[in-house]
Amino acid sequence: MSKTTIATGGIADSAVATAKIADDAVGNTKLDLSANYAFTGTITGAGGGLVKISSTSTSDASSITITSQFSSTYRNYLVILDDVGSTTSDTLEMVLINSGGAITSNTYVQTYVGWQSGVTSGQHSRDCWRLHQTNGFLGASGPHHYPRLAINIFSPQLTSGTGFTCLSHYRNDSNSAWVMEMNSGHQVDGSSSVTSANQCTGFRIETTNGNHFNDSHGKITVYGYEA
Repeated sequence: MSKTTIATGGIADSAVATAKIADDAVGNTKLDLSANYAFTGTITGAGGGLVKISSTSTSDASSITITSQFSSTYRNYLVILDDVGSTTSDTLEMVLINSGGAITSNTYVQTYVGWQSGVTSGQHSRDCWRLHQTNGFLGASGPHHYPRLAINIFSPQLTSGTGFTCLSHYRNDSNSAWVMEMNSGHQVDGSSSVTSANQCTGFRIETTNGNHFNDSHGKITVYGYEA
């Protein structure tokens, strides 16, 4: 005869093994969704998200070098610059880094479209990616007018070259308008035999005119895109 009621404590905890629980028998109504759970294994099947790699505060310097960010773990990356600026008006630039150091050759191509009092656009080749070209940002004693940028870095570990897009918002250096701008481009050495030496592992953020960043106001955060 089967039992329909079991007294509390009638079954030892060790008696309810995994094999005794039907697949998908425990739903979210039986879990405390406000609790924190520590997983010791690898979670799979939940791709498409962002994984934080690093976060760096700006310091009293004209450039910030961030290495060991790009690897074979992720193909593409998101770099967020939040309130990164200096007390003197200037422009932000990005230089890629590989095993030989900073890549400062004239191999960075980019196209931009921006808006302040009207539309501006253009295309340039330089020794860096200039992260906003419509105008310089307004220098200030606080971060209110400093650039906020979302930068996508595409395939920095592939030897065929690295691509980027950048969306920015900032106050122009004449304090007359807010600027919205979109940049896109690529970096490649242009040779017919691109080697693993060109694989990029990091980057440097710098000001065009060498002005120092406003100490500790800004934050640079790097994420990897899960496949």
